[in-house]
Amino acid sequence: MSLDRNQLSDIVRQASLVVFFIAAPVVIVFAWREWRKLRGGLAPWRYILGAISLAIVATSWLFVMLLLVLSQINQPWANRFPGEIVWLSIFWADFIATVLAGTLKGRSRLLGILAGLLMVGFWLSTIVN
Repeated sequence: MSLDRNQLSDIVRQASLVVFFIAAPVVIVFAWREWRKLRGGLAPWRYILGAISLAIVATSWLFVMLLLVLSQINQPWANRFPGEIVWLSIFWADFIATVLAGTLKGRSRLLGILAGLLMVGFWLSTIVN
């Protein structure tokens, strides 16, 4: 039994979806921990923008988790609820949060950008056929 190109592409896409989705909250937790250490080391506007970027990524992950749980409870409702506008809004919010994470410093910057990229990668792996 050999895999054709489409089957292999689907396997890689599904594996990346799982890896991105599981790795994102772990990286977010580490980014939050590093961000808290920066209390006096950043200008207030940079500190706040960094917090907002991490909050956006965490919120988008929680929203996806909520939809996964609700889809297990009531599939027809879950299919109707999130429209294309909702998904695009969350994707662009994650993209913007990734850019805003650049206002952080040190390890928190690296981890914030990585968390944002993981969520952007998650969204891209869900829409690519």
